[in-house]
Formats: sequence, C-alpha cells, structure tokens
Amino acid sequence: MRDYQTRPLDEAGLRALAAKLGLLRARGMMRVNDELFRELKLDTANDDQLYAALAAHPKLLERPIPSWPTVPPSADRWKTSRRCSGAET
Repeated sequence: MRDYQTRPLDEAGLRALAAKLGLLRARGMMRVNDELFRELKLDTANDDQLYAALAAHPKLLERPIPSWPTVPPSADRWKTSRRCSGAET
C-alpha cells in the first residue's frame, strides 16, 4: 500500500494510474466536491492543469484506489486498479 500523502505520485504516475483505471479524464479520480478543488478554481481546468493540481495537492485524489503490479490470483475478475466507491457490492 502506498500512502499518497507521504509518497505522492508525480504527474506521470497519476496519468499511468488513470490509464490503469480506464479513465479518460483526470477529473474522474479527483475529489471535485472538496473545498480545495473550489479554492483552486479547477472547475474549468484542462487535464494538464488537473494532473498538475493532483501532483501538487495529493489531498485532491479520490481514494482509496487499490493498485497491484499484477492482478492478484483471488481477484482475476478485477482490473489491476479500480476506484472504490462504496456503492459496489
């Protein structure tokens, strides 16, 4: 497990994570309702600006995001990374 606060991902790492998650936009892995998101006025930001904001402010990363180097044997039906929403059963 990686502590995103003490070892944050850089922009390249965030882009790679988004690709693993199958996300086309950075916004899909951001806490868009967070006060910091509003303070930074990111509502009209493009993806480059959003990845830069995520790298500078790891708190904006929607979490948890379990990620494995390869698919664990017990989870062969899952992608190597996925965003947890709590609504899934």
